[in-house]
Amino acid sequence: MVGNATDAAFAVALYEAGDTDIAYPYFLGAGCSRHVYLVNGVAYKVNTGGFQDNEDEFHTANHIRGIMATFNVVVPEVSMFGDVLAMEYIDGELTGECWSPVDPCDCPDKCLSDGLVANLTHFGWHDAAYGNAMWHEGTLYLIDLA
Repeated sequence: MVGNATDAAFAVALYEAGDTDIAYPYFLGAGCSRHVYLVNGVAYKVNTGGFQDNEDEFHTANHIRGIMATFNVVVPEVSMFGDVLAMEYIDGELTGECWSPVDPCDCPDKCLSDGLVANLTHFGWHDAAYGNAMWHEGTLYLIDLA
């Protein structure tokens, strides 16, 4: 298990505090439906009312982890605490800075190949956009599966 209920509750409190000096040092980013906070080395994803769902991501991560390993791709460990998703924090380089479905790749050593994206999509990864995968020490991690 990754994370704990106390830190998940703290992440919710940070979200509820809004854009403040208290929340800022913990804030990793925001997507369409979630804010992410780094608390004690774990990324906590807090729902903000949009279409993405942490429970769906939890089930998807656990379902495709073994499948992705066949492509040498890692799905970080996840846990649920209420409606907060805790995910192993990966410190690396986001792939989306180098790859998108509409722009050509300008840094080939970091880009996802079209074939890899097709395989990953076929097995359950639906979004190859900025911020959803990253490289860490030569390994690709899928960090957003919602």
